[in-house]
Amino acid sequence: ISIFIKRLSLQGELERSLQKDEFEINYLPIISLKDGYCVGAEALISWRQPGGKRVRPDLFIPLAEDTGLIEPMTVWLMKKLHSEIADLLQHDRSLHIAINLSPSHFESGRILQTSSAIFGNSGILPEQIIYEITERSLIDDGEKARAVMESLSNRQSGIALDDFGTGYSSLSYIESFPVDYLKIDKCFIKAIGSDAPTTGLVDAIIDMAKRLGLQTIAEGVETREQETYLLRQGVDFVQGWYYSKAVPVGQFRKFLARHNQSEGS
Repeated sequence: ISIFIKRLSLQGELERSLQKDEFEINYLPIISLKDGYCVGAEALISWRQPGGKRVRPDLFIPLAEDTGLIEPMTVWLMKKLHSEIADLLQHDRSLHIAINLSPSHFESGRILQTSSAIFGNSGILPEQIIYEITERSLIDDGEKARAVMESLSNRQSGIALDDFGTGYSSLSYIESFPVDYLKIDKCFIKAIGSDAPTTGLVDAIIDMAKRLGLQTIAEGVETREQETYLLRQGVDFVQGWYYSKAVPVGQFRKFLARHNQSEGS
């Protein structure tokens, strides 16, 4: 009972915080391994309660998904994105922003109307948005997910499959969805340079992605050794603390300008 009451309390706080605009976006830079440039960021929602206390995403995101709050949270995120970085995306058409979708987005299909309403006349091009989905989304409701993904893909938006290798999808199953990017989970990246059994899986995932004609994004890169290995294996993009933590918009703007200026020179 105490867990149930605690969950209800957290749900109430979540709803209030959404109304009071107590969330913020942190931007996790995405780096192109080919030339070293920052090509955009993954937008991560962060909950900062009054008094400065932060609630971990692994606590509030599942709750938001279970209670249906994930959709209004995504609407908030998209509007906030527009107000914070629309000018960056308009100025540099090579920049992309990645937004995470949950299975409930496919259940209702409202994400199509939401993205059109917010980004439609904003100067942000559909091809500058990458929608990240998890294997679980495909497994839970494959047909609805495929329909939404195809609509987003027809607009030229990118689709990235997140947490790949941690679920149970078969290769032939994934092949039937309009996916553009394969994200290699950080648990596999962590194994690089060690004799952990998962080390060989990194190579297998990269090889499979190449065969499917998909671009690869490695998550959780923390060392030079990992970067060198991934570059040698032909991975396209990387993100992780080796480059930058997820940071608020002001710090992201500074990182983007500083990083790309140093790469350019």
